Amino acid sequence: MDEDDFPEPLPPVRLIEVVRSESSTACQCSVCSVEAGLLTCTSCLAVRYCGAECQRTQWRSHKSLCRLIKTKREETVKCAEPLKAYKLPDNRVVNIFQENLGILEFDGEYVGGPGVMSAYDDARMSLFDVLKKCGERNNSKIAYELAAENMMDLMVLSYKGRAMEGIREYVPGMLIAADMDQQAYNYTRYFTLRGQVEHSIPYLHVEDQSIEEDLNKDQLYIREMVDIALIKYKRMKRLLFDRLEVEASWKNFLM
Repeated sequence: MDEDDFPEPLPPVRLIEVVRSESSTACQCSVCSVEAGLLTCTSCLAVRYCGAECQRTQWRSHKSLCRLIKTKREETVKCAEPLKAYKLPDNRVVNIFQENLGILEFDGEYVGGPGVMSAYDDARMSLFDVLKKCGERNNSKIAYELAAENMMDLMVLSYKGRAMEGIREYVPGMLIAADMDQQAYNYTRYFTLRGQVEHSIPYLHVEDQSIEEDLNKDQLYIREMVDIALIKYKRMKRLLFDRLEVEASWKNFLM
């Protein structure tokens, strides 16, 4: 099948949030990368530290991003309000965040629309951008995770017209940077598998795929090969480290 030739997807199983602002994922401190990150920045909610000392160390480089994340998050929430009671052409009023209609699209002035969907999309994309910058500048896996989660919500909200798939390639890198390798692998494999099956599958959803499976590279697109190669490399390093750790434990046991 062609990349754009696949059965119409089933409704997503992913639950949508107006904005993804917090994470419960455990991670290391964004500064020392040794101790557990137990202290979350209370303003942006996107960076964790092992304690106040590491937080003070990074504050100069984090301050502007911290305020920007909070501002963009508040803008996104504000722009979402009209979409909680959105009037459809048939006069039904729906909350697009609860009903999985997949109808988010560009509705700006030049197409004669009210612009409320475009305003929300722009706000949440701006939030994605600043979270990505926070991940890069502040070494925050939480920021990378939130960036990816916000992007995937936008893709699900617009799945009927696939309006957001043009920038789908940003998501795997964010998930990999957040050490969410299984989620990144599933996401990447979804776009290949949906073109290989004759039946419909839920949008952006597949059961956990084996990272160690053998794949036919002729059935993959270049961007997928790059993401999958990186994920498999990380898995290989993890397995090698585990093996060395087991061998060291046995040596200590036998001494």
